[in-house]
Amino acid sequence: MQKFSVIIPAYNSEKRLVRTLDSVKNQTCKNFEIVITDDGSRDNTTDTIREYIRRNPELEISMSSQPNRGIGAARNNAISRSTGDYLAFLDDDDIWYPDKLEAVAAYLKRHPGTDLVSHRVYKTYPDGRKKKFPNSKPKEPCYDSLLFKGNTLHISATVVNRKAVLQAGGFTEDSSLGAEDYELWLRLAYAGASFGFIESFLGEIASRRDSFSWNIEYMTSCVLNVLEFNLKFALLKCDKPEMEIRNAIKWRKAGEILSSTVKLCRKNDFRLAGKYLRLLLEEIKK
Repeated sequence: MQKFSVIIPAYNSEKRLVRTLDSVKNQTCKNFEIVITDDGSRDNTTDTIREYIRRNPELEISMSSQPNRGIGAARNNAISRSTGDYLAFLDDDDIWYPDKLEAVAAYLKRHPGTDLVSHRVYKTYPDGRKKKFPNSKPKEPCYDSLLFKGNTLHISATVVNRKAVLQAGGFTEDSSLGAEDYELWLRLAYAGASFGFIESFLGEIASRRDSFSWNIEYMTSCVLNVLEFNLKFALLKCDKPEMEIRNAIKWRKAGEILSSTVKLCRKNDFRLAGKYLRLLLEEIKK
C-alpha cells in the first residue's frame, strides 16, 4: 500500500492545530507520516506540536521551524523532509473524516497511474454554517479547464504523487505570484499529470476571517497574476488559435474581477468595489 506524507504548514495555529492533527490520527488507514513546518509562528504553535508528539509516540511526526517565508515555502520545507509515495496536503485549520486516506488509497489501487486525486469537502463558517464546497474534477484537457474555467480543487482535499510534485518544482515561493496551490495544479496539468476525483465528502475546510481567503483584494490579485503568468504557456500548450486563447484569459480575468466586485458589495465595501468595477471595464476594453 502507498505511504502517505501528510503535509501541514502551520502558522499561529496553537488553538486549532490539535483538532487538525486528531483528524489525521483517527484515520482508518494508518500508513502515513505527518510532516509539519511551523512558518515563523508568533504564538505557541511549536510548543503545541512538541506536546502533541510527546503525547502520541505511536505516530510518525516530523516537525521543523523556519522564519516566516509564506505557505508555499512552508509546504516545500515539509515536502523536502517527506518519505511517502503520495503527498496529502492539509491546512492547519481543516480536518479530514476518518476514511479519507483509506478512500484515496482504494481509488489509487483502482486507477493506477493517477498523479493527483481530490475529493469533495464541506466548507464551515464561523457562525456554524456548513455548505458543500463547489470543487470537482477538471475536465479534459485539465490544463485548459483549470486555466479557462477556474480552479476546481482545494488543497486540503488533494493528494499528489510525490515524484510528480518534485519534478514540477514544488510550490512557488514567489510572493508576487501567489495562489501557490492553483499555480502548482496548472504546472502539473501542463506536464501531463493524470487527475482523478472522488465524489464522496471526506473532510471539512474552514473559513476564517483572519485567513488569506477572506482578503478578497489579495486573493483576486493572486489569481490574476497566475492567469497572466500562464498566458505564454497557454500559447504553447493549448490547441486553439492565439486570439482565442488571449480572449479566453481576458474573459477569465474579467470573471474573477466581477466575482470579487460582487463579494465586496455584499461586504458593503463599496469603495474597493468601485475600484474593481473600473478595473473590470479596463479589462473588457483590452
